[in-house]
Amino acid sequence: MTRIDSVDPIISAGLADQIDVDGSDVLEGISFHPTPGHTPHHASIVLRLPCSQAASWARTSPVTEL
Repeated sequence: MTRIDSVDPIISAGLADQIDVDGSDVLEGISFHPTPGHTPHHASIVLRLPCSQAASWARTSPVTEL
């Protein structure tokens, strides 16, 4: 499966929302932080709960056109 098959139809249908990867909350307790390195536009997701905090590292696919 490629981006053309999986991501592009979602963007074309207007079902994708672009988010800022700047550390601000996208939803309460969920934020995306830039973690540049070997992969351009790499981001980490931070989840904050009342009693704990977790971080997830994953490769992201930047969307340059909407």
